[in-house]
Amino acid sequence: MTTWLLGGALWLLTHGGVADLRTVATRWSWYSVVSLGWFAFFGAMRAMGISLLGHELDFHLYMLWLFPSMVLLGAVLQTGDAASFVRRGWLLGVYALVFLAGVGLIWLTNVRPVQADIYAGSARAYAAQGRWGESISLYDKAVALQPTNDIYQFRLAEAYARYAEEAAEGQRSIWFQRALRAAHRAWELNPEQMYHAANLAHVYLLWAQLAQSSDVRASALQEAQALYAQISRVLWYDAKLYREWGLVLQLQGDISGALEKYQRAIALDPQKAETYELIGNLYIALGKLDAAEEALRKASKLNPRSPEPYTALGELYLKQGRLEEALREAQRAVELAPRNSQLYLNLALIYRKLEEFDRAIATIEQALPYAPADQRAELQRLINELKAERGGG
Repeated sequence: MTTWLLGGALWLLTHGGVADLRTVATRWSWYSVVSLGWFAFFGAMRAMGISLLGHELDFHLYMLWLFPSMVLLGAVLQTGDAASFVRRGWLLGVYALVFLAGVGLIWLTNVRPVQADIYAGSARAYAAQGRWGESISLYDKAVALQPTNDIYQFRLAEAYARYAEEAAEGQRSIWFQRALRAAHRAWELNPEQMYHAANLAHVYLLWAQLAQSSDVRASALQEAQALYAQISRVLWYDAKLYREWGLVLQLQGDISGALEKYQRAIALDPQKAETYELIGNLYIALGKLDAAEEALRKASKLNPRSPEPYTALGELYLKQGRLEEALREAQRAVELAPRNSQLYLNLALIYRKLEEFDRAIATIEQALPYAPADQRAELQRLINELKAERGGG
């Protein structure tokens, strides 16, 4: 409305010499129809909740119309009337070319980026629900529209890696390779952003933790180690970097190096539960069970909603024969992550130690719907073993 009033006022000022009120009214009508007609149409649609392309894109559709209509309006007002404009065929061709160029520019610089952002926003929503397949599909569409956007590639790499974690063993390498390609691409697009390199190292670390092949595991750890060493020269203040670097060293067998990196992470961020959890697990592996318990208790206090410290404490108490305490920690872990099949299995094995076979069987049966397809046969075999043990008792 403001544009219409200001534009009309400017037109009147520049055509003040027109004495014929009928001519003025005719030209003003042309101006009003062109400038206000589609504005009123799109405004009414939005008020009624009607959308042509989705509410985010309707604005850009309006802009696509506004540009050529204003070009046409300028041509008409310049020549004095529509008939005079139409008679100048060459001028019509010039404006047609300007119109097509403007539409293309608006499409490339406005519509495609907005459409890509809509896909990325939906992908983030699916990722928050753990629906990685849908998230990947939408990130792929965002990347297709904006292939040079490094953030979309970054998020796509994260989604691929998380999907790989949940995939069957035979499919994991495929998804991890795709995650690595996306992470590499993000870093190529924005080489100054070292968090892209950190994401790449993180994908290698995840793959190393899940790889069954010792060669794949060793290669992934080597790549991650080299990346973390490079990144630390820039992100020397990042506690997460040192925490993950320490885990790489631990998996490579460098215990002293791992502890050094974990201590560095604590110095940078003493309130991060994950670091104490890693230290606790390392001490369990070294047989330093008292130190492990202290670290894991610290982790559980810092993040009481995380199941990992309770899981580790349960394993620790099981090693020490403290079965009732192990049971309590394992139950707490299941409460916090009721869709994790491994936690049900941990709890069932404690019930087995306590010779509570019915509870052990029921617990594994609860795990079956959440277990990967390639693990369900093994769980069923364990159920049969427990039934045999119960019958023998």
